[in-house]
Parts: sequence; C-alpha cells; structure tokens
Amino acid sequence: MAPQNTNQQMPTVGFAAVDGEVSIRPDVNATFLRNLPLAFGLVFGALLVLSGLLLAAVGFATLRRWLASVRWLRVPATIVACGVKEVPCFEDQFMYQPEVTYTFAAGGGEATGSDLAFAGKLYPTREQARKAIARYPVGMVVTACYNPDDSTQAVLVRRGFFAGLLLLGMGLAMILGPLAVARKAGLPAGGMGALLAAVAAAALLGWGTGRRLSRARRAGIYPPPGRGSDADVERLLLQGENYLAIRLYRELHGTDLKSSRLRVEELAARLGR
Repeated sequence: MAPQNTNQQMPTVGFAAVDGEVSIRPDVNATFLRNLPLAFGLVFGALLVLSGLLLAAVGFATLRRWLASVRWLRVPATIVACGVKEVPCFEDQFMYQPEVTYTFAAGGGEATGSDLAFAGKLYPTREQARKAIARYPVGMVVTACYNPDDSTQAVLVRRGFFAGLLLLGMGLAMILGPLAVARKAGLPAGGMGALLAAVAAAALLGWGTGRRLSRARRAGIYPPPGRGSDADVERLLLQGENYLAIRLYRELHGTDLKSSRLRVEELAARLGR
C-alpha cells in the first residue's frame, strides 16, 4: 500500500451563505486575505503621513515665528490676568496649559498679548501648570517682545527654536518613513510624494505671502491691524496692489475669498482699474 503524501497543499477555503445555509467555496476571498496585511499597512502609513504633515506644519510655523522675532521690539509689560486652561487630549483625559494676559505700549496706544512663548507648553497636572504660571502674578512688570508691524503678535519669552526644530524633524521622519517602506516594498509611493510636495508648496506660499504683507506694512502701504478702511482698499487698488486690496477687504468685512474678490473687482471697475 503506497504511503499517503502528507505534504499535499490544502485548497484555500471560503464561506458563503446561500438560502440561509452556510456553504464552503474554495478560493473565495483568498486574495482579500492575502492582501489584508497590505491594506492595514497602507491605512497605517497614510495616517502616519498625515500626522507627520501636521507636526511638520506646526514645527515650521513655530520656527518661522521665532526667526521673524529677531527684529521684534522689547518693551515693559504688565500682567493683568493669569490662569490655567484645560486642553482635551484623549477621551476623559486633559492636559493643562498656563495662560497669561498682559498689556504694553505699542504704536502710540495700548496692546494686549496672551502668549508666553511661540510654542505653548502643556503639563500633565493642573498643579504643575499653576507652578509654572506662579512666576507671573497679576500686577508684575515684565518684558515683552512684540512685532512692530502687528502688535497682536507678542510673547514674554522668546523661545521655541528647539521645539519647532523637534516638531519639524519628527514630522519629516513620520512622512519619509512610510514613503521609504512603500518604495522598498515596490508600492506606488508617487501619490504620497505628490501630497508632500503640495503641502511644501503651500507652506512656501504662505511664508512668501506673510513676508509680502510684512514688507507692505513697514513701507506704509498696508494699514496696521484695526486701522484700515474702505478708503485704504481704494488706495491699494489705485496703486495696483489688487492682492492686498482683497486681503484688506476680507479683514474689514469678514467675507470669504470669493466674495471679497468679486466686491473688489466691482470697485476696481468703478475706479477704472
């Protein structure tokens, strides 16, 4: 009697319900089961890339503000309020952030600030946050740094370089890691690469727009915050600054980009521009 072949491969089996009865069909869902780890990997990789984009954006914004603050002015400021804010992190879990409000003289008037630093620090307990804010009692006179072009941008402590650098590095690692793994596995990573390029282009565009606005304020072309009017919109149009005119119109009237563009174009037509 010939021995049985114990190495014979068993067929892949799938289950299906037909007329209320469960039947077994070979090879059904076999492809799905084989690709299930790949699907989970793609979903996890996509989530990791999106999280990395968020971290990189926050880190880039923090570094950008820190670098721009090199030319900020230093003035005396008075603490007028302080406290601790709850920041939701997970379900039924909170972190705690110190909050402080201070006033200072800027642009011939009084301005108000609420940022301790460019990168806000969170604490695991309320007591730790209270200890951190105890250094700034109400009535205390401190030194504030503020943007001479926009007095709403002010901090008490000019720090955030290392925090921004850390967030940017972590974000880039979370982005490039899944892309490298996908490339090594022979998967199409072009889509993620295109998304990364688009986000980088948007960040550069935002940085360039901010620099343009800052230069316009220093040159006296764009009015300081809270001091603009419709007459300034007309003046910007007559000077050929259509982009700045649309931006100022949005600030004045709180309209969206499309509506603001239409209103400014109508105004330009009346002015013969």
